[in-house]
Amino acid sequence: MSASLNDVLMNVFVSASSLSDVYHLVGVVNDVVNGVVSDGVFGYLIDVDLTYLFYIIEYEKKFKRTENFQIIKKMNELKNNLKSFIELNSKISSIETNLSSLKEQRNSLENNILTILENNNLTDKDIRIGDMKFQYHITEKKDIFTQHFIKNNLITFFKEVQNQTTENATKNATYVFEYLLNKRTSKSNKNLKITKINKTN
Repeated sequence: MSASLNDVLMNVFVSASSLSDVYHLVGVVNDVVNGVVSDGVFGYLIDVDLTYLFYIIEYEKKFKRTENFQIIKKMNELKNNLKSFIELNSKISSIETNLSSLKEQRNSLENNILTILENNNLTDKDIRIGDMKFQYHITEKKDIFTQHFIKNNLITFFKEVQNQTTENATKNATYVFEYLLNKRTSKSNKNLKITKINKTN
């Protein structure tokens, strides 16, 4: 019965009955690969593989349960996941850059179209192109609630509605404002922070 060197390399790790046997067999295989020993040892390895054949299943079970194997397995999984993450992140960045450029072009066209509609009294007309209908549309958007907005309007409230002096209005507004800030809840978000490492020569 013959076997290739690749077969031997694969079987060494699954046919040994203990870790010490693995280390020994790996050393012998390394010698064979580097031409240190004769072809007779290669035949010896094949015999050993056949001799320990019945240990394969049992050894696989024992070896995969060892802590070192699990650590190596997890670290390898982590490394592969990080590589995949970098690749996907790069693709997303490229797409986002292209998307940003497309949005700028679209917004520029939209502004140009709106200007034409306004200048030609077409704001109340429907324009059809194929199965698409275009309409001039106006939406109202409220200012967002910034901290500056809230504090200033609290001062205004106490001055104009409560008829307080500027000093008292500012004091009460500051009290309410800080109360609201302290009532905010915090939420932690987990994410990966990526930093480009500059390699020095």
